[in-house]
Amino acid sequence: MSMVTLHDIMTVNVITVSPDASLREVAELLSSEHISGVPVVSGEDVVGVVSATDLMEFDAATEGGGPPMEPESQLEFDDQPGAELWEEGEEPPAAYFVRLWEEQDRLREESFGGDAGPGPGEGGGPLDRYTAADVMTRTLCAMSPDTPVRDAAEYMLKAGIHRLLVIDDDRLVGVATTTDLMKSVSQYGLAG
Repeated sequence: MSMVTLHDIMTVNVITVSPDASLREVAELLSSEHISGVPVVSGEDVVGVVSATDLMEFDAATEGGGPPMEPESQLEFDDQPGAELWEEGEEPPAAYFVRLWEEQDRLREESFGGDAGPGPGEGGGPLDRYTAADVMTRTLCAMSPDTPVRDAAEYMLKAGIHRLLVIDDDRLVGVATTTDLMKSVSQYGLAG
């Protein structure tokens, strides 16, 4: 049997956002797609990642409408423990933000006579005014598609991460998660 690489196990249909996507748009995407993080892509360049954890930290830092605190440097875009264990049909953590914003919109309508407020960059609540570029993690963990799965697993374990970006010739070609690694052990018998 030939060596199993990230190319063999990675997810290739990667959902991404642009740096100017509002945080509301990011949270709604995470919720609707049942994912916990997305790469931030400008043109063909990966410039960062935004996770549900980044959004929760931003929300906590901006409570009361003040400016956001500087996000801490992270090694991965998905440091939400157990994210890969979500079952289909369960509500992902990002759904919290969708409900929060719907409630804020309702309160704004009551307070300002039907005007839900400005869009991204125009005022409104902090999650409407700020973008993916404002909170994204700029430190990326990435490997090439020809990396052996065992090497990727060792790297992820040492780095304490759950997902790797798979980049080929400076282009995002996939994502490999701890779930993908577990499936490869089952499918290819990589244990031992």
